[in-house]
Amino acid sequence: MLVISLSCKKDASHGVAFEGGLLYNGHSFDSKTFYVIDGLISFISPGTVDSTIQLNKRFVIPPFGEAHNHNVDDYNIEEKIEKYLSQGIYYVKVPNILPRSRQAVDSMINGPNSIDAVFANGGLTSTGGHPIGLVDFNIKRGVFQEDDGEGQFYHTVNETSELLEKWPQILSGNPDFIKTYLLHSEEYKKRKNDTAFFAWKGLSPAVLKQVVGKAHEADLKVSTHIETAADFRHAVLAEVDEINHFPGFRPQPQYFDTLSIYKIDEATAKAAGEQQITVVTTFAFLLEEMDEMDEKVSSEMKEILEHNISLLKKYDVPIAIGSDNYGGTSYDEARALVQSELFTYHEILHMWTLNTVATIFPDKKLGYIKEGYIANFLVLPKNPLEDFNNFQNISMMVKEGKVL
Repeated sequence: MLVISLSCKKDASHGVAFEGGLLYNGHSFDSKTFYVIDGLISFISPGTVDSTIQLNKRFVIPPFGEAHNHNVDDYNIEEKIEKYLSQGIYYVKVPNILPRSRQAVDSMINGPNSIDAVFANGGLTSTGGHPIGLVDFNIKRGVFQEDDGEGQFYHTVNETSELLEKWPQILSGNPDFIKTYLLHSEEYKKRKNDTAFFAWKGLSPAVLKQVVGKAHEADLKVSTHIETAADFRHAVLAEVDEINHFPGFRPQPQYFDTLSIYKIDEATAKAAGEQQITVVTTFAFLLEEMDEMDEKVSSEMKEILEHNISLLKKYDVPIAIGSDNYGGTSYDEARALVQSELFTYHEILHMWTLNTVATIFPDKKLGYIKEGYIANFLVLPKNPLEDFNNFQNISMMVKEGKVL
């Protein structure tokens, strides 16, 4: 891989000029000359231009992000980094991971030649809740160790007293954000002590609200896994920062006669928009499964998806793209969203760049081609708003002022 340094001398009067490009401003493309000075974007000409790169009316966009995946771990990490970068995906959000897996890759990420990632470490759930079944499964496979459950991949929190007791341990792992779980919270009391619902339950809505309060006191944002519209509503009422998955992203056959449990109500969508709670897609698998469903169920599920998406768009709820596909990336999710005809190319570009990056690194100057922002961008020969294939026809990738 050819790497050309665009980092300039310590004297900020030196810079590299990019001329003749069409820059994405979040809505359209502007023809502007810009500069890279000490790894940052500027539209003010430096005293000395060390070199000039002619873009010849190519399209300059922010890099893509992956708002939900668990694959930044110690298994084939070099291949995963290469795959992400080859697709122009610079940023990854990991909502649940073993702390030891995170530590194993720390030295290989968050640098100019790699992806940037944030981690939640272990998620917060109830006794017998999701993702405990996943841990048990991986222990049986020999992938996880016996002590990788409680306090590592998950923390069980059933009452306020447990939250207060375990909170110092949760913070001691230095999470970048907090991951929580709601699963069929409309039946929380029914499922709480019933082993028949093992791995199909999560926090009580009351405890989730308390977790959000503790996290915000610690200046940490909260992401919440949801399954149903009731989970979505309880997450909004708890004032979480991000909702992982759309209601019904994995509908269960026992609910095929009552699919309305996955339908978001308008008041909740409006509240989500007012709070600017980001919703992460992760429904490429659902779109595939709908092709195998009974025609009546598939048709009703599509209507519910269209209803939910239209409400989120109506109230300007930020939608980010994440795949939750361990073997894949957000590229697969974006492609599926386009094929579903639920989003336009422009909406995909906005979601995959601006919204996704904002929910991964809300406090960093990333996601725009703006003055003073970090010089991370992609150059495309053709307009991505005209053909989805143009999203992956990348002629230049720049990260922290270096051409990769």
